[in-house]
Amino acid sequence: MLEFDKNLPIYWQICEYIKNLVFTGVIKPGDLAPSIRNLAVEINVNPNTVQRSYLDLEREGVLIPLRGVGAVVTTDLERIKQLKHEKIRMTIESLYAQLIKLGMNNDEILDEIANYLREWGVKK
Repeated sequence: MLEFDKNLPIYWQICEYIKNLVFTGVIKPGDLAPSIRNLAVEINVNPNTVQRSYLDLEREGVLIPLRGVGAVVTTDLERIKQLKHEKIRMTIESLYAQLIKLGMNNDEILDEIANYLREWGVKK
C-alpha cells in the first residue's frame, strides 16, 4: 500500500509510484496500467487525483491513453531509460546536498558511500 508524505502533493506521489513500478519492471512496457478507479480505491484517494496523475504521466510519455481500454505503459524504452536516469540524478543531487549540509566534503562522501556499498554487499 502506498503511504503518502503529507508534505508532498498526492498526485505527484502517485506519479512517482507508477514510474517506480515501471522502472522496477513490476509494470512492463506495453502493459495496461491500473485503472483509475481501481487504483483510487486501492490507495484510498479521489479518482480525480489519480486522473490528474495519469494526465501528467501521459504528458511525460510514461503512459499512453487508449480509448475504451485505459492507459498502457509506453514501449519507448529510451524514454523510460531517460526518466529513470533523471530520477536517479535527482536522488543523488538531493543526497549530495544533504551531506554537504552535514559538513562533509567530496572525499568523505565517497568514503561513506564506498563503506556503505561494502557493508550492503555483504548483507545481500
